[in-house]
Amino acid sequence: MKTTYRRAGPLWMILALQICLFSTAKGQDQLIEQNLLVAPLPELLISEVGLSIESAAQWEEIRRGEILNLFGEHVYGRVPESDVRINYRLAYVDREALHGTAVEKEVVMEVCRGDDTLAIGMLIFLPKEQPRPVPLFLGLNFYGNHTIHPDPQIIITDSWVRNNNEFGIIDNRATPASRGVRSNRWPVELILSRGYGLATIYYGDIDPDFDDGFRNGIHSLMDAETPDRGPSSWGSIAAWAWGLSRAMDYFEKDAEIDQERVAVMGHSRLGKTSLWAGAEDERFALVISNNSGCGGAALSRRPYGERVSNINSAFPHWFAARFHDYNDNEAELPVDQHMLMALVAPRPLYVASAEEDDWADQRGEYLSLFYGSKAYNLYDKDLFLRHEMPEMDQPVTSGRLGYHIRSGKHDVTRYDWDQYLDFADRHFQSPVENGLKNPVTMEWIEERLFGTNPRLILTPQLEYKIWQQMDSGDTVVAMGLDLISRSADSLLNLEPLVRQLTGRRLLGVSREAIRRLTTLSLAYRFHRDQQHLERLEQELKAVCNFSDWNPSHFLDVAEMAAGVALAIDWAGEWLSPEVNRLARNALVNLALKPGIETTGENWWVSSINNWNLVCHGGLSLAALVVYEDVPELSAAILHQAV
Repeated sequence: MKTTYRRAGPLWMILALQICLFSTAKGQDQLIEQNLLVAPLPELLISEVGLSIESAAQWEEIRRGEILNLFGEHVYGRVPESDVRINYRLAYVDREALHGTAVEKEVVMEVCRGDDTLAIGMLIFLPKEQPRPVPLFLGLNFYGNHTIHPDPQIIITDSWVRNNNEFGIIDNRATPASRGVRSNRWPVELILSRGYGLATIYYGDIDPDFDDGFRNGIHSLMDAETPDRGPSSWGSIAAWAWGLSRAMDYFEKDAEIDQERVAVMGHSRLGKTSLWAGAEDERFALVISNNSGCGGAALSRRPYGERVSNINSAFPHWFAARFHDYNDNEAELPVDQHMLMALVAPRPLYVASAEEDDWADQRGEYLSLFYGSKAYNLYDKDLFLRHEMPEMDQPVTSGRLGYHIRSGKHDVTRYDWDQYLDFADRHFQSPVENGLKNPVTMEWIEERLFGTNPRLILTPQLEYKIWQQMDSGDTVVAMGLDLISRSADSLLNLEPLVRQLTGRRLLGVSREAIRRLTTLSLAYRFHRDQQHLERLEQELKAVCNFSDWNPSHFLDVAEMAAGVALAIDWAGEWLSPEVNRLARNALVNLALKPGIETTGENWWVSSINNWNLVCHGGLSLAALVVYEDVPELSAAILHQAV
């Protein structure tokens, strides 16, 4: 042991020396990095009152709101309160677009105030004949919707457009010569082939990109109520981001689009916009910044590439007036762009740079992601980004963060889109897309469906066991059934339910219907008190004669369907033929038909919250009860639920 110790001694000394040297070198690298900043970065995880943010809950409840407020106050500006109305008008739809492979439609978002209207056109491509709502990429374009694809039916914008002789844009007006001139940046067919939709808006429809004192575009409508602009009034980037959120409002109404899986993507100044839109509007499920540079992904405190003073001088209308206070004064700016990255957490975020795009400061873009990842670590402690830049054309991902720097210039390329699609696949895939086959077919259902009633929760086997326990003198079961009977008695003198909404909801009535219908039907099944059956029929007649069960708030439909379905299943064999048929028809017409995913505002079909579970749960109970009446519709509902 003594000899071994002596031999090991020098080894430990060498290892200790290496560790010290490595630590010193690493510390020197970080010191050099800090010296490349004009001032230290603001603290991401220290609140305004000095509280250390150590959990996701603290981040969401305390720090996130503080940072969002600071960006609105000092960088992008605040959207004013306004009474503008927005109508969504379908200009056209072509279900055989792109040689029969796509659905193409243009929606005009009409923003109205008084007699004034601003028309914002949105072009949408969707893959054809998809079994469920599709995930979608949303992005703004620079020269008009007609420039992203040569399809001749795409409407040419009549908004102001920056002159470009090569693109056929003269006197700030687009012409047919500009059709498809930007298709290299928008690989529509590739995106569709991967199972995604694409929506795009010409950013000049929202706010023309020139400085005229904010007298045009959406500013002319919404600023009219507060004509005196303050230092934190919104600039063009905030206006363009506002337009992206209004597109999101539309997606929530389109049953063909999965509004839970919308990725917002932007390039250059529109990359700055996608980041701010993603920070402000948490409905965007994934955020992509492509070469966004200063005011986007790049740190403002790095003295490289475009600086705050450069961007404010060249484009004074992009940001809030207060942001100009930080020209050559970035040290006083209370935020930096790593904090913008953090505002997207915990949603997936991808940042991309280009080798020849020095003006965007590639290193500054990556460092924003690196330092902003601390917020993501509150949700995922295993997430890890290296301090060093990745190699050229070697994308890196960790957890919900992704980055690449590609060879080439300031642009959006096929390579970029390949990475974005792969990243979306990783975070957007559904079980079906992951290769798990949905087993629910008519044959599958019929092999497993009880041929008799009851078949919902209370099965024949369970009912038989309850009767056995009663016959054996089980006091617990007897007390339970007695309680149900007394509860049914308490309902006998109540007025039948009426269709009365509370706000926009019928949910209170639906939940009371569940209570009454299940209590009365179960009480009659085990006690056979004729009063309970008569009262059950009264309640069924009342709710099944409603004009509808309020499909605009589909929880109301689902819960009403659950109550009616259970009542039919548990007591249907004793109901009069008239009431039995009324109740069955109501389940079909008021629940199943409105509940199929291609009808109504059924955004919940593919959502990942409790609406999906509750709505599909109620519909599934209804489908199982009336399966013999409408087998195809019932099977479609059950397939959709799985």
